[in-house]
Amino acid sequence: TQVPAEVLGLNRYCVDNQLNTLVVHFTEVGHHGLITRCRVYRQREDLVVGVSVIPGEVNIDSERMGVCFGSGIGGVETLCTDHQNLLEKGARKVSPHFVPKMIYNIAAGNIAIQFKANGSCTAVSTACATGATAIGEGYRNILHGYADVMICGGSEAGIMPLTVAGFGNCQALTDNPDPEKACRPFDKNRNGFVMAEGAGVMILEEYEH
Repeated sequence: TQVPAEVLGLNRYCVDNQLNTLVVHFTEVGHHGLITRCRVYRQREDLVVGVSVIPGEVNIDSERMGVCFGSGIGGVETLCTDHQNLLEKGARKVSPHFVPKMIYNIAAGNIAIQFKANGSCTAVSTACATGATAIGEGYRNILHGYADVMICGGSEAGIMPLTVAGFGNCQALTDNPDPEKACRPFDKNRNGFVMAEGAGVMILEEYEH
């Protein structure tokens, strides 16, 4: 494949003036600054997730707020980098942050910490359906009374030589060099997908909350 899909011009660090918050890199799942600069915004004017940062706002009960967030592959850049360090420089050069940066549930955990979501905190990994699965699991948490608010979604930043080679060799990637026509998943003449990176977050809330 010759067609990349990436979001250009993103800053890994930015200041959210509306919420008076510094948004910082917190996990390698999204190593190009996509989920790394995750910020869950208000869905409505009287909702601020996790902790009140606007004078006069009422905090949400942190025990009734949970997270369900996932990634199809997790921190593959960390995996590749530290594997190379192991082969070339030896075991002592493998980063002590290797495991927490690689595992896909670290995003859910960091979101829970960031927004003081002390309820259920789970991670899912169902390939390209990960984000949709997380939303479904969040919905069930609310439906069955385990939470009033759920932060749900998924992220992926897996563009590395190893992953591109793997998808390419199983003939999953498009070989169409035309950026205007390469990505057309619902077209009858499609011939593969364009590998991309990104993240999405949805806040689910119990109707009466």
